[in-house]
Amino acid sequence: MLDKHGARRVILAGVVMMLVQLALFTIFAKSMNNLFISLVYIIYMASMGMILGDVMTYALSRVGQPKTTQGNAILSTVQQFAGADGT
Repeated sequence: MLDKHGARRVILAGVVMMLVQLALFTIFAKSMNNLFISLVYIIYMASMGMILGDVMTYALSRVGQPKTTQGNAILSTVQQFAGADGT
């Protein structure tokens, strides 16, 4: 999708999907069952994949070939710190 539509469209689609997921959780908060929670969580994780994967790919493409390894190391480190902070 990134190659066909560009980073901006795919990232914005992921953000819109995430906003839809948050709205669904907010609207139906009191009447959710396990199946509904699972389906909304699938939407959430799909949108996270669309956003994070494309942001990392786009960022590494903008850094340039000589600094790709350093950019990858920085993004991996930030991802580890964000996961630790989230935990």
